[in-house]
Amino acid sequence: MRGEGFELGATERQRRFQEQAQKRMFFNRFQSDIIIEEPVDGLVPLFQEVKSLDQFAKRLKITRRDAIYTLKTAGFDVLESIAKEWENGKSLRILSKKHGPTPQTISKWIKSTGRQIKPRNSNEKYDRARINELFDDGWTTNKIAKALNLSWNTVQKCKKSWWEARQRQA
Repeated sequence: MRGEGFELGATERQRRFQEQAQKRMFFNRFQSDIIIEEPVDGLVPLFQEVKSLDQFAKRLKITRRDAIYTLKTAGFDVLESIAKEWENGKSLRILSKKHGPTPQTISKWIKSTGRQIKPRNSNEKYDRARINELFDDGWTTNKIAKALNLSWNTVQKCKKSWWEARQRQA
């Protein structure tokens, strides 16, 4: 008896969940049919005035995705605009705060425009060429690490690649 009541409860929960899912699907289908009562030639200036994808979407009372699509149909590529901002030195985090989506989404959008984004911390914070010169001059790992204020492991990693390069040359 007790097991049957539990099964009925689970079945009822599953039925309600399916009803809610169907309502969400209907709502999502409805969202793409939104009609914007704004002249097309006024959309780009509006975006340039608010300077934010989220603010643009809020003004028109649409989703971010619909805002991107709307601007694209008006002849303005928002993703390209964001990519140019990034090229001009704005970080993914700042662009995320400005436009709304996460830094990962902003990164994905920038990559979709054909640009390459280096992984975080990919810039070496030391001069590998200088380290190689010092190894060529006969300096030891310890001496280089102390002279350049680097960790022993960093210099050792450089030494390994320096040594492999010398072996290929020979």
